[in-house]
Amino acid sequence: MSNDLPQVASALLSNIRELLSQGRKQVLQAFNSAMVQTYWEIGRLIVEDEQQGKPQC
Repeated sequence: MSNDLPQVASALLSNIRELLSQGRKQVLQAFNSAMVQTYWEIGRLIVEDEQQGKPQC
């Protein structure tokens, strides 16, 4: 039984590492998506300001 403990602990730690890795990836994807949307909106505001309500060139 005591020989199984290191293997169980190793599997547990491996699972925890994988969950943390997946969580980090999800956070990065969400952050990147939010940044793209923010920059897109900033660009839209700049274009609207430059055009001052005029149609596109």
